[in-house]
Order: sequence, then structure tokens, then C-alpha cells
Amino acid sequence: MGDRSPSRTASIAGRSALLAVALALVAPATASAHTGGRIATDFEARVIGLAPRTAGVRARVLGGDLKLELTVSGGHEVVVLGLEGEPFLRFSADGVAANAASPTAWSTGVVGSSDAVKSASGPAWRRVSSGHTYAWHESRLRPRPSVSDGSATPRRVAQWSIPLLVDGRRARLAGWEWYAIGPPPWPWLAALLVPLAAAIAAVRYGRRPLHRGLAAALVPVTVAAWLAGWIGILLDGGTSPLVLALAAAYAAATILLVAAALAAASGDARMAVAGIVGALAAVFTLPEIEAFTRGFVLSALPATAARAAAIVSFTAGLALVTAAVPAMADILRDDPLRRRLLAGTPEDG
Repeated sequence: MGDRSPSRTASIAGRSALLAVALALVAPATASAHTGGRIATDFEARVIGLAPRTAGVRARVLGGDLKLELTVSGGHEVVVLGLEGEPFLRFSADGVAANAASPTAWSTGVVGSSDAVKSASGPAWRRVSSGHTYAWHESRLRPRPSVSDGSATPRRVAQWSIPLLVDGRRARLAGWEWYAIGPPPWPWLAALLVPLAAAIAAVRYGRRPLHRGLAAALVPVTVAAWLAGWIGILLDGGTSPLVLALAAAYAAATILLVAAALAAASGDARMAVAGIVGALAAVFTLPEIEAFTRGFVLSALPATAARAAAIVSFTAGLALVTAAVPAMADILRDDPLRRRLLAGTPEDG
């Protein structure tokens, strides 16, 4: 048992609340921003290439089939044609401009309704980026046919293409839409339930030293899996210096906050903090459940590795909560407010 002073429960509650708030501030909202909130999808658009091929013009798909990102370098001018064949986006040495008279620019939100113009004399270009890489929602990536059978093995189901003008010459960016459903659930359920049952048995029949040893082993495993899962999702959106800095800051902040909270506590209080870390990891991993119901995981990690990170984070987090339950029960028994309530209070009147 640890210190039983009257201020003990309040101190533990204060540290625990600070830990929860701090970790919530570095929660993985940033990691899923590029996917539009999606973690996985049954459909994935893949680029075949540009015909005719042009050095310095590169394309990739973000968010499964949500956005198309185009990078133009080497002094080329590339005009992306819209849904009606009109000039939609222009990449040049000056950056990226959108045609405010393009219906595609309005419908995709590249140009706001207040900036949209009607022009019979030609394009009305408005700069949208000073860089040479730009991504936008592209509905032509999703020519989804009727899919009658479900398979976890990815397969091509439809072809897509987007017309361009590259230095004034006609070109076409082409690719395929792929389809797959989620993996069989039973291996993943076993990976969740078997270790969790073992942890429950260890806490139920083991003594406190075993509880503390279990928590000490599970904290780094939980945090590592938690970070691996969400950083993989973040890096799927690109590895620009800003994205890498965000990933490093997210990892460092999480590790430092957990280490500081554990170092500031001892005895039952440290076990309580470990339990809170486990609960937060399990809660923050819940959105990744989608990875087990969809065929493609939107992560820089291979799909199996991303799913494994989610299972480990969730299972180890719940096991940490289980290991901390006896210590938390002792803390509640020592709560002075609870003792006063159990002792009874004078009746009103």
C-alpha cells in the first residue's frame, strides 16, 4: 500500500486528469485529417501513369480514392481539365491557380461559391497555392461499378482517367480502382481475447508484485503500438518536413507525458496512472476498428502491420486497466469523502 494521507486521492485525481487532458491534446486527430476521417476503405484508386510520360509530373492518390495530388516541377505548365472539359487547375512556375469560372472548381470546393464567376471570355485564374504540389477532391477517381461478390483479395474493378494539357499538348492521367473487403475476423478476435483473458487471470489470481510487473511490461508495449498505428496513418498522407515534424512531436509529447506522469507517482498512484494510460490508448485506438471491416488500410504501414498495431494497442491498453483495478479499488477505499459518506451524515431538519 502507498501513502494514505487525506490529500492522496485528490493528488492522484489531479495528476490523472492532467494526464488525460494532455494526451487528448496530442490525440491523433491530425493523423486522420488527410483521410477525411477515414481509417480504411473497400476501394482504393491507384495511378498507372501519365501518357505521354513527362519527367517532372508526378501524381498520387490520398485517402484511398478521396483526393488526387499532383506535383509539377521542371518548368512545365500543366492544366487539369474539369468534368466538362474546361480548364480547372493550372500548375506553373508561379504556383497553382484554379479557374473561378470552372464548374468543377465550384463543385469540388477548390473555389468558394463567393469567388465563383461566370466568364464567357476564358478562364478566370485565382491562385490557390504558391507551391508546386496540390491535392483536391477528385470524383473521377471513383468510377465504382456494381460489385456483387466480396473478397479480401484486392482486385481491379474499374479504370479511371483524367485529361490534362502538358505544355499545351493533350495528355491523360490514368489508373485503376481496386476493391477488397475486410479480412476474416477470427484470427484478430483470437489475438484480442486470448492475451486479455491471460491478463485477467494474472490479476485475479496473482499478487500485487505480479500486477506491478505486468503493468511495467505493458506500458511501453501499449504506447509503442499506439504511436505506431497513428503515425502510420499520419505518414500515409506524405512525408513532407512538416508531416515528419508533426509525427516526431506527437511521439515525443506522448512519451514525455506518460513518463512524467509515471515518474511523479508511486505505489497505487503509479498503477492508477498506468491504468489511465491503458484506457486512453484503448479509447484512441477505437477508430482503427474500421481497419478490420475494410479491405485497404490508409496507413504507411502494410495493412497487416497496421491492424496488428491496433490490436496490440487496444488489447494491451485493456490489460493495463485490468492490472490497475486492484490499486484503484484501494485508492477508492482510502477516499476520505467516501469514508464520511459511509459513516453517515446528520439528517436535515
